[in-house]
Amino acid sequence: MQVFTLALQLFALDRPVVDQTGLTGQFDFLLKWTPDGVQAGDLNAPPGLLTAVQEQLGLKLEAVRAPPMSSSSTTSNGPQKTNQGVSVYRRRLESESMALRENPMLETRIRLIASAFLLHAAFLCLNGHAQVQAAKSPYPVMAPLEQYLMPETAEIALAHSAAPASISGDAEVMVLRRDGYATALKGKNGFVCVVERAWGKPTDDPEFWNQKMRAPHCFNPQAARTFLQIYLMKTRLVLAGKSRTEILKATTSAMDRKELPPLEPGAMAYMMSKQQYLGDDDGSWHPHVMFFAAGDVTRSWGAGLPDSPVIAANDPEERVTILFVMANKWSDGTPGPAMKH
Repeated sequence: MQVFTLALQLFALDRPVVDQTGLTGQFDFLLKWTPDGVQAGDLNAPPGLLTAVQEQLGLKLEAVRAPPMSSSSTTSNGPQKTNQGVSVYRRRLESESMALRENPMLETRIRLIASAFLLHAAFLCLNGHAQVQAAKSPYPVMAPLEQYLMPETAEIALAHSAAPASISGDAEVMVLRRDGYATALKGKNGFVCVVERAWGKPTDDPEFWNQKMRAPHCFNPQAARTFLQIYLMKTRLVLAGKSRTEILKATTSAMDRKELPPLEPGAMAYMMSKQQYLGDDDGSWHPHVMFFAAGDVTRSWGAGLPDSPVIAANDPEERVTILFVMANKWSDGTPGPAMKH
């Protein structure tokens, strides 16, 4: 941990760094990040340091006020021993600093002193602390791609289960492959059925990288032409190795520049698969139909009011309100779970 904090102090943060983990042990990890001022000119560059630390190591930075430091604290035996113990690493890091600065696509291997991958450290600033805490999400980074894939015949069947057979039977079916979604079955009615993965969630959702999530959707033609395109773009960015921050930035820019089509009136989707897995807390939840409306229209639909069958979720990242209407049966006709009031 001392080597890691020293590297951050000398070459990244330009401020004192103090290890407060109290952890022991050692392991290697690979951290990919781009120095400030470089990423803006290269869309393929890794994220900045603080984003990389959070997304690749599962750490979270929080700013807090620094307590006053007594003058004796800098001359106590503890800090003196710490400085002596890392002096060799300091010389080594300083000797490598020129090479690191000359490589804007910084990729360096650091041996970190710790007993677990999630750490707790504190960065002391001139006017405060930036406290690093282990992220609570059990899915801090993307799992290997294989864990998000499934056999194509099984994915087709799961996609079909998103809606009753009278609808999904004539729908186009898209499946996830290593290079993105592709049409596995052509349709006749304009509907498109897909099994979404967890990156369909907002980028700040703790289950954004949950490799277990399988969410079958069957989009009507209006939604397939518009709303579905946001998810397909996010998928391409995920497979290109982009971070959450980069994904949000790219989709926001695409919407601002009208590179993604505006939501069409009447856009909706079925989610009625008994086999759906919507997250660790939700499980299969309930069979339901979703209506998409531009902006925040919760009040105009009366969503969430007592005895209203409509539930609303405002999604500012995708600039829509998703209105959920519960169904009492799954797509195969079997009864769905009772709603809890």
